[in-house]
Amino acid sequence: MERLVDRYLRDEALAIVPLHPNQHAYQAGKSMEIALHQLIVQVEKAVDQQEIALGAFLDIEGAFNNTCYDTMCDALVRHGSEYTIVRWIKATLEGRVAVATLNEISLRFANSRGCPQGGVLSPLLWCLVVNYLLTRLSGVFIQGYADDMCLLAVGKFPNMVSGLMEWALSTVEIWCNEVGLSVNPDKTGLVAFTRKRKLQGFFEPQLFGVKLSLSGSVKYLGVILHSRLTWREHVEVKARKTHNLLWACRRPCGMGWGLGPNVVHWLYVAIVWLTISYASLVWWPGFQIAITKNKLSKVQRLACLGITDAFRTTPTGAMEVLVSLHPLDLVI
Repeated sequence: MERLVDRYLRDEALAIVPLHPNQHAYQAGKSMEIALHQLIVQVEKAVDQQEIALGAFLDIEGAFNNTCYDTMCDALVRHGSEYTIVRWIKATLEGRVAVATLNEISLRFANSRGCPQGGVLSPLLWCLVVNYLLTRLSGVFIQGYADDMCLLAVGKFPNMVSGLMEWALSTVEIWCNEVGLSVNPDKTGLVAFTRKRKLQGFFEPQLFGVKLSLSGSVKYLGVILHSRLTWREHVEVKARKTHNLLWACRRPCGMGWGLGPNVVHWLYVAIVWLTISYASLVWWPGFQIAITKNKLSKVQRLACLGITDAFRTTPTGAMEVLVSLHPLDLVI
């Protein structure tokens, strides 16, 4: 029944009142890489025009667990859902009972908020709830992916972008109070993307009474964004992660024993290679630097040695040809 209601909402209700175009989660044809590319295009455009792009990266706490039922129903009504469908969804949510059992003792209590984990409708209900916030923030660039959000204020002068960000954060704070959610200021990243060395007139915006301090980089959707859009830090972290992941995949094999070459090749392509190339659509310029290029190329060389059991003096290019692996600079 949930699948039928989900299909009705996506095909009927959202066709009349669609979601915000900058929502990228739980929708066909959208992904984290598309969201990152959209954000980086906005940042690069501002930097090329010698402007300041002040970005705030938020994480809504307990988005799926703490959202009230009435808030979800209000969101359904705003998007033109039929009253019968809204009543059925509310009854389904309110009718849930949680049971905790330890030995012979059992406790039963009714859930008063939140979406069921693994529910078919849960992702869409959250998208409908947070969509109201995205439509209210029309003065700045805003992007949402599940419970992660990005606010981007662009302008020529530091005091102007600070004022825009202050207004946007106050709007987020008002929305959180209305729906009973919160954002942790300590986990909120604030980065000024610009080529300017000094930001005269800049003041730190506040969120829930806490001043947000500028940082040189922030991690958003698995990618480290530097204030000057240099990708060296991201590539270095990626190299360390994939190196450890490669050795974890190579534990079941060794010289003359363990998994066969075909299995090791599959493990590298299916796990390590995909990890390396994730979001390369945005960070590929960092791979053009010789130092960072060599760090990731060493990972593929270790993989080739594990697949072929060749001597350590064997050239990397020859092993890549033997195992049909393209060089990483061509893949990325």
